[in-house]
Amino acid sequence: MIPAHHGALTRTVVSGVLVAVATIASMFALGEIIEPGAWTRAGVVGVILVAACTSLTRWALLNRAMNRAGPRRETGGGSARESAGDHAAERAAGTVSFLATLVGLAVASWYVLARYGTATGELTLLVGVDEWRWVLDRFAIATNIMTTERAPVEDSLPIGMVAVGGTLLMFLVADSLAGARMPAMAGLPLLVLWTPSLSIMGRIPAGTFVVAVTAALLLLTLDQSGSAFVRGSSRDAAVARARRSRAWITAVSSVVVAVLALGTGAVVAAVPGVATGFSQIFRTQGQSLELSDEFDMRAGLGARSSAEVLSYEISDPEQRGPLRERTFTAWDGRRVSWDPRDGGLVDVTPESRLMSGTENLAGGSTTLDVRISSDRDGLLPIPGGPRRVIMPPGDDRWRWDPVLDEVRSDGRLTEGTQYTVEMLDRGLSPEALRAAGDGMPASADYLELEETEFLAETAELARAVTEGARTRYDQAVALQNWLHHEGGFTYTPDTAPARTNDATWDFLTDRQGYCVQFSTAYFVMARSLGIPTRIGVGYLPGSDEDGDGVWSVTGQDSHSWPEVWFQGFGWVRFEPTPQVQTGPLPDYANPVAAPGPAPTEVPEERRPTSVPEDEPDEEPTAEADPAGGGAAGRGGVSESLPWEVWAGTAAGALAVCAVGLWLLLRRRQDSVTLDPEQAWERVVAQLAERNVVLGPSTTLRQAPGEIAEQVRTRTGNPLPDETAEGIVALAHAAENERYAREYMSPSPAQLDELTATVSAGISETLGSTPDTAAARVGEVLTQALRR
Repeated sequence: MIPAHHGALTRTVVSGVLVAVATIASMFALGEIIEPGAWTRAGVVGVILVAACTSLTRWALLNRAMNRAGPRRETGGGSARESAGDHAAERAAGTVSFLATLVGLAVASWYVLARYGTATGELTLLVGVDEWRWVLDRFAIATNIMTTERAPVEDSLPIGMVAVGGTLLMFLVADSLAGARMPAMAGLPLLVLWTPSLSIMGRIPAGTFVVAVTAALLLLTLDQSGSAFVRGSSRDAAVARARRSRAWITAVSSVVVAVLALGTGAVVAAVPGVATGFSQIFRTQGQSLELSDEFDMRAGLGARSSAEVLSYEISDPEQRGPLRERTFTAWDGRRVSWDPRDGGLVDVTPESRLMSGTENLAGGSTTLDVRISSDRDGLLPIPGGPRRVIMPPGDDRWRWDPVLDEVRSDGRLTEGTQYTVEMLDRGLSPEALRAAGDGMPASADYLELEETEFLAETAELARAVTEGARTRYDQAVALQNWLHHEGGFTYTPDTAPARTNDATWDFLTDRQGYCVQFSTAYFVMARSLGIPTRIGVGYLPGSDEDGDGVWSVTGQDSHSWPEVWFQGFGWVRFEPTPQVQTGPLPDYANPVAAPGPAPTEVPEERRPTSVPEDEPDEEPTAEADPAGGGAAGRGGVSESLPWEVWAGTAAGALAVCAVGLWLLLRRRQDSVTLDPEQAWERVVAQLAERNVVLGPSTTLRQAPGEIAEQVRTRTGNPLPDETAEGIVALAHAAENERYAREYMSPSPAQLDELTATVSAGISETLGSTPDTAAARVGEVLTQALRR
């Protein structure tokens, strides 16, 4: 335990450090529901910065209060001055804690605005209205993510902002309670940071538990309640014993609370459906096992079978991805469809490398062993990218279409068909894709678009979403992230009623749909920017519910996604459909997971305005609101900043805090100098703690006699002469302070010396606690929790 006899300033600084350590440890509990990344680094930096500012503020204000408590006497005055200073610090603790929290709140607000109030998440020192707008937009996006997606969610600017902002808020509450002499309550806000992981995942990291609870226990033993600031208390052995008892009782209580919290989390996690994520994935039931050869943006999702389509084993589960069956390239303004090519098919042999535009390979490979579980059409579900397909010996019916990158059979697939795919690594990364050329595939026109009613408005919106993106890759990521989590879209199996004759524009207006709407909208917007794009159709990776390494894919895993052409890499998948359906973004398509250069400027996006149903002929314009939360970080980019930037930012913030404190202290009037009234109140409070209570009608002149009588009745002995004389002197000084026309008050040092003498005599005569053991325990708990 930390001894209680250290000075007020020391305990104040140590308290701030312990709260910061406990908060940072508790913040890492959020890593169970949010993938660790840039937000964790930002959270640690933010807590350290805010803790430094609040501790500096509290230290400066307490130091001033102690220095003003009274001048040091020439001889023997050091102890009296220290005691007066500790009393002054005790009285000022609540006000100081409030002011320190205000400073911390200002610094925390600036930090969140500076860190998350820009288009690309780059740090800025000056904040204003624009930064507030970005933060509010991102908060709306984060709310949608938390209510629709399953844990753990990937790191993004909206989610990171909520995690960091929430952590800083909990730190400020805990730090304020600790600074206001309520250490037993300071741990409660930190439990808020544990709650999501406990309720959703049913666990928290062991390190978080150990570090946070240890810091909380040490905080409790600082003993900042009641007269803990008073150095003179060390003379009273009974008081010291009571404080040690209180520390142990509160420490044991906190351990019990923490264990109960863990148990509660385990019970909640056992409730069906809770531990699976933020929300249940929508699952439809039906009988269809074959994929359609066209997608209609007006159609709902319909029924999908829960029967198994195929199963597979993979040498590296981290390399799992969708299995593409066919490719859609044709678009008529409402439907995107399959346009199989005639001729040009290539026989598939074990030696064939099905590259489809890939010029270079990184050297690694992953093996996929697939077994078809039910009869179906003659298209082979295989991973995208370069690969080799190895069929059973004697099976020579397979052909590869190099234009659509499809493997077809002369007949239907039958149950039990097995084949092996060797997936060849092509080294996809944000850096590599940014450096890729803007070439076009030679095999077909992948920019063709049907002229629709609002195609021009759709193209304008696409330019607004990607403005500032320097490369094809940055444009592709910006479109993906806007549809995926920044634009306020909702994943739903149903589609909204038609409002115009343009299905894409209706989706961009209503912002609800499923993978068909998301992939088709991406397809149209990307092509309008001159980006060669097509749509892959197939299945999500499925699940391994038994944990035996065999992954099962059912009809409910059917999915579609856009693919973009990159010179030297071929067709690359992006994922605009929200995570509630698809899981995390591919690493190469998520710059938060793999930092890299970002667009330098992103304007306010404009959301399409819906056409009123009673005015179908009125053309909507793109001059309406900012894109409903979509103006929140193109691509969710969060770059690592050099340490010099962080150091300079921290130094600047501390300098601002120092100047503010200096101005505040210059204006603040001296309100903590010990006077006769305060000295008398201190003695009366000490007597009341020992059940010597003065009646409301007792005057200051009557008080010394009343006190002496109550003490004689309780103990059978009178007060020591020195103590009785001190009580009379303090009562006389307080009476003259109140009523005398002209009176020379004793100096603060003299009052402090009188008070210390009286306190020692009271403790010697009456002890430190009530007589009964039950009352003793009750007082200990009350003192630990009351302030």
